Amino acid sequence: MIDDDRRDANRILSAALDDPKTVSKTELDRAVGLLDSDAKRVRLGAAWGFGLVAEAVPEKAIPYISRIAAEVDSSDPHAAAARALAYIAQSNPEAVERELRTLEEPAARRCRKAMWGQFADRAVVETPDDRDGPTGASMGRADGDRWGWVGGG
Repeated sequence: MIDDDRRDANRILSAALDDPKTVSKTELDRAVGLLDSDAKRVRLGAAWGFGLVAEAVPEKAIPYISRIAAEVDSSDPHAAAARALAYIAQSNPEAVERELRTLEEPAARRCRKAMWGQFADRAVVETPDDRDGPTGASMGRADGDRWGWVGGG
């Protein structure tokens, strides 16, 4: 099984490095599964693959945010799923936050904490959004806790 995981991760990561636009939906579906592999390099390669795809063609990575978020475990902030979310957020933080807003609050909080650690409850980033008006809106759910997005990008 680990050999299959390694082979698949190498193929997906190689495609993402060569031309992220060519990574297929089937390969991204497989990459989600690889985020939970027993092999650390496989997990990290799958996470990095999502980052490469998100940078080049964000519309391909965004649909996977909720599936990746479901794999986030707050007890391990360095887990591959948290890394994959953080990589996608580097390219498109607004899309990640929009997707997190659709989750139940405990799941969204777990994802933010896994991605941003101690900073997650201390800052809120204002981002303009067509539906929020010209002044923007705090990222995070207004009816939730004090959490907001913090990070690079």
